[in-house]
Amino acid sequence: MDFAGETVGGTFSSADTAGRVTVVNFWFAACAPCRTEAPILAEVHAELPDVVFVGVNVRDSAENAASFERDYGIAYPSILDRDSGAAQLAFAGEVAPNAVPSTLILDEEGRVAARVLGAVESVSVLRALISAASSSAIPEGGVASAAIPAVEYPENADGQTFGSTVDIASSPELAHQVL
Repeated sequence: MDFAGETVGGTFSSADTAGRVTVVNFWFAACAPCRTEAPILAEVHAELPDVVFVGVNVRDSAENAASFERDYGIAYPSILDRDSGAAQLAFAGEVAPNAVPSTLILDEEGRVAARVLGAVESVSVLRALISAASSSAIPEGGVASAAIPAVEYPENADGQTFGSTVDIASSPELAHQVL
């Protein structure tokens, strides 16, 4: 998966991540589930220095994105994709443009190993998905999917709460081991 873009402090290119597991998180500052998952992503990023983390901010200005990153302790870069949509376009078919938050875990070859549609709900699930992506080849074919029950998230303006779905691009046996 090739993608790149301007960040708050410079640029990011997936070419620089070759051979490393990469976590790609799609977010924006006013998204309640994004605020819920931010500390989880920050914690796992701090624990796993060999894993590349990158955000894709889909709606905010650089100033708003930087404020969010400071407030939630996000130390990894986020591509500012509001104007071009280029990073989102690179993942067309994997993540719908309106599916925010979403998180993709790419294996060492840049293939989508797992996808979380909705907020990442726990440190342990994220660690397990990263571990699975780094230790297994992903066969051609189906995606195992498991719904995670909704937890107490802040409500959006419409009073809706959110749950997540985790898709693992591997065998159903791996999905059961992870989840």
